Amino acid sequence: MRTAKQSTTFVEATFNNEWGSGLDRKGTQNTKPEHWPGSNTLGVVLKKISKKVRKRKLSDNANRKQKQNNREQSRQRNIVQMLKELRTASDSDVSGCNPDSESSEEEK
Repeated sequence: MRTAKQSTTFVEATFNNEWGSGLDRKGTQNTKPEHWPGSNTLGVVLKKISKKVRKRKLSDNANRKQKQNNREQSRQRNIVQMLKELRTASDSDVSGCNPDSESSEEEK
């Protein structure tokens, strides 16, 4: 159902006029759908389900891409934070004091 084209017609090829085409397999294949004596209710239901499955498949792919983008953005934020911390640590090492520390101001 996931790989079925939108133009695919699903058919219950039995003599059942409600759920099927009302014809046997050969009769169904050799007769246009508008000339079938049956209403093919099962085929209509299967086509709707197939459409939903195709949509869900596309949305699942979109969700995966979104999750991947979110992870990449999160990693990027972590890298930015790490670089800020390294710069702060590097600056305090050069000056010999930690600018965030209370004791560094008291010593001056």
